Amino acid sequence: MNSNIFRPNLMNLNISLNLLKSFIAVSDTLNFSEAAKCLYIPQSAVSQQIALLEEKVGTKLFFRDKRTVQLTNAGNVFLKYALKVLDDTNTVIDDVQKAQEGFIGSISIGFLAGPVINFLPALMKSFTLKYPNIKIKIRHLTVQQLNEKISTNEIDIAFGVSYGPIVNPNIEYQFLYESKICLYVSELHPIANNKTIALSSLANEFFVLRDRIEVSSWYDYTINLCTENGFYPHIIAEPQKLEAIMIFVDACLGVTILPYYLKNYATPTIRIIPLECRGNSVDVVIYRNLSYNNPSLPFFYEELNKMLKTPIYN
Repeated sequence: MNSNIFRPNLMNLNISLNLLKSFIAVSDTLNFSEAAKCLYIPQSAVSQQIALLEEKVGTKLFFRDKRTVQLTNAGNVFLKYALKVLDDTNTVIDDVQKAQEGFIGSISIGFLAGPVINFLPALMKSFTLKYPNIKIKIRHLTVQQLNEKISTNEIDIAFGVSYGPIVNPNIEYQFLYESKICLYVSELHPIANNKTIALSSLANEFFVLRDRIEVSSWYDYTINLCTENGFYPHIIAEPQKLEAIMIFVDACLGVTILPYYLKNYATPTIRIIPLECRGNSVDVVIYRNLSYNNPSLPFFYEELNKMLKTPIYN
């Protein structure tokens, strides 16, 4: 291997961008006077910068006499490096500006699965196609976890419901859609064919509620809803998972109260009946912490609002 091959390390040489620009201008024009015009500086300044650059790299970059200017072999090699440095610098500046404007970045999303299953996947696909340089990170969380992490800015936005909001003046909510509160019953239950059912008429029913440790907000909401309608529910089981609740219900061992948006968890032989009572619906919302400004969020909200022009659920 030839140890005399010229391989400049521009980082170690501490060469300014102005020196590189002057060098490239002279390389393009092969004329110091023309290069000075392109750079809007005196010719003497160009000459000084080229002399300084050659001193730093330790070799002549141009062969010049009174009539001609030509790149030396070392100059041709150096030109490739100089062009790359300027191109990389421009790329960095462009990326930084795009990041400042939100076109490059990331968005962390927390969500409850049930309320968003019919639109969030499509929203994410359309968003990432339009904004490929904004990375989406999603986290499936409980209501309590959503509220904790949005308060500490661990997530940028949260998809949740109105029965578990947090009291914080910095939290901004946007309504997405309303979901009815329904009674889920087996097709064998005597009221299975009802179009609607008064919650107050269910005092003698056996209830299956999801474990309070899993969903404390919804558990408390259901208990309060029943007591406001004249009874405390007779709870026979508290499974941890929705799928287990549906097994109890489908086996006609009990009934449960859930939002309509969870209908996809129901088996084909479960009937879903809207409740007649005050507060018989919940609002599905998106919320964010205004104390933290993620410049990429406006683009996400724009795509979301386009999607909301068509109904998500009945």
